[in-house]
Amino acid sequence: MFDLMRSELSALATALEEDGVQLFVGGGYGLWLKAEYLATNDIETLRDLPTPRTTQDIDIFLGIDVITDATKFNAVRDALRGLGYKPVAGAENYQFFRETTDTSDLPKVVKIDFLAPFVDDARVKVDNRRIRPRDSRGLHAHVAPEAETLDQMPFELTLEEGGSVLIPHPFTFLMLKLFAFRNQVLDEDRGLGRYHAYDLFRIVAMMTADEWDQASEIRRRFAGSPRLDTAKEIVASHFDSLRSIGMLRLREHARDVEALSVTDETAEQFIQDLAAIFRDP
Repeated sequence: MFDLMRSELSALATALEEDGVQLFVGGGYGLWLKAEYLATNDIETLRDLPTPRTTQDIDIFLGIDVITDATKFNAVRDALRGLGYKPVAGAENYQFFRETTDTSDLPKVVKIDFLAPFVDDARVKVDNRRIRPRDSRGLHAHVAPEAETLDQMPFELTLEEGGSVLIPHPFTFLMLKLFAFRNQVLDEDRGLGRYHAYDLFRIVAMMTADEWDQASEIRRRFAGSPRLDTAKEIVASHFDSLRSIGMLRLREHARDVEALSVTDETAEQFIQDLAAIFRDP
């Protein structure tokens, strides 16, 4: 399935090259792409690379340059249509799917979710759920204020099949996943935030030494941000000890997936690392 998702992502990225649009790939699939790149290129990371988790969707974030430009935004919409994507019923305009087949000729469905940071700009129409340029129709993104650092030091990944995408910096991933965990930690229908807790664990482990230093710089740049302050509160209240709710959810996820292992030692390291990333200098 991941090979099929890569092929679909490559086709969309390639279709947008002439329009000067680069897509940010977040979510579980973005982390999978990053982990594959690190392993393939034997890049040293902060901790041992954890086992990747599966995912069914591609979370695509649209940068500020796209959200504020109707021409670029419409290019994304038109590329989706050209590739045969259809809107998901009940989530029209920001979730799309395409039925296709993999190498075994079995039917598969690839789904893409569109998200974007909050933008306060006269060219943009935004409410607490959706965002798009005022002069655009047929596509909008789910607004994610916690993605405010999206344009900070992303990693450009060239896809072998063609095109390139941007992978958000680990600090941005941490911001996104902390908010996602907080929003699901008590929701049994959404897994109590367990896989978000594991993603946080993976993001920290996959950081390089340069990314660790860059995280400090990004945190300083956004000092005083209400979203950053909230993220710090989530870290302090949910991931401060082995018995905190976030760490319990992390261990529950590892227990439920046979291939995963989170020892007391690695859990303690994660607690210390996460606290250090969000600690004020």
